Amino acid sequence: MHKTNRRIVSPDGNWESTRLLLKDDQMGFSFHITTIYANATFQMHYQNHLESVSLHIRCGRSGDRR
Repeated sequence: MHKTNRRIVSPDGNWESTRLLLKDDQMGFSFHITTIYANATFQMHYQNHLESVSLHIRCGRSGDRR
């Protein structure tokens, strides 16, 4: 994916977020897909909104079906 104002990559490379819905979209909420990379250690603080999280953990190599 190319860099856009809807794709944010953390300066330290621990995570990236694709922002699908934002305030300007006028849906009343925002929706993001955030990828946190393995072994990342950091803190996040959401000052102005609540956060709902769906966690998906994948083990093994790409293509493995276990």
